[in-house]
Amino acid sequence: MKAAVIYYSFEGNSEAAAKKAAELTGAALFRISADHEPPKTKMKYLVGGKQALSGFRPKIRVPSVDYSQYDTIILACPVWAGTMAPAMRSYLGRHPFSEKKVYLIVCSASGNGQKTLRNIAELLEGNMISGEYSLKNPLTHQEELEKLNALNG
Repeated sequence: MKAAVIYYSFEGNSEAAAKKAAELTGAALFRISADHEPPKTKMKYLVGGKQALSGFRPKIRVPSVDYSQYDTIILACPVWAGTMAPAMRSYLGRHPFSEKKVYLIVCSASGNGQKTLRNIAELLEGNMISGEYSLKNPLTHQEELEKLNALNG
């Protein structure tokens, strides 16, 4: 499998998951960054939640990816207010790949990202969802990263 991991991370949980996925699969790693992010204070929950629930799509930067070089795409992002982070929504709104094998990874405080996984999968028409992983804060629950070992098999 020739894979690319494309991820957005705000507090590092999704980055830890993305790096683990890349380590397990030998994938190239690409980070999405957003022009508008919530403050890194307690206000992050109010601001980030409002952005996520409203469908806000910030301007993003993604390193240049030649999708023709990869048969597998692994996407990772945090769950905000029960849905995907706005930066991932922006990325998925313009994803330039199809007919790929796709694995989805979401990270949340509860570990219950099933709704977010469904929302992301709906935006990936034309691709085959091959695996979904909902992780509970892998920075503080390192054992959660072990769920990604299935990527190597």
